[in-house]
Amino acid sequence: MGMSAATSGLESKVNLERTLNVPYKILRQLSTTAGILVCVILAVIVSLLLPQRAAVPLLFIGVVFLVAYMFGSVAGMLGALASALVFAYFSSPVGSFRMANASARSNLEWLLLVGIPASYLLVPDKDGFLISRRR
Repeated sequence: MGMSAATSGLESKVNLERTLNVPYKILRQLSTTAGILVCVILAVIVSLLLPQRAAVPLLFIGVVFLVAYMFGSVAGMLGALASALVFAYFSSPVGSFRMANASARSNLEWLLLVGIPASYLLVPDKDGFLISRRR
């Protein structure tokens, strides 16, 4: 009897749906939105700190994969797309989505070609680590 009470207490602490009394659908939408915002904010920061670095989108694949793992595969896929738009906007010429540097354009393509499928295929839990129902 003591064991089941301890287990249910631990389960309620871990399950955000029960703890916050928020429906699963809304929790998943909030998680996806938070993941996309993390990608966009980090992409803006990196673009401003490292201007004219063509390899930045390639290195950002790791960030996209981490976002997909934490916030879910949809957040990773949309985060890759949103961060690619941010990198294109801050690339030369700044303020335009046209990219003059062929190397930077190629790296941006790799971000999309690797980031989107990796977010879907390599993440073990499609809901993300934060709202997983497996716990």
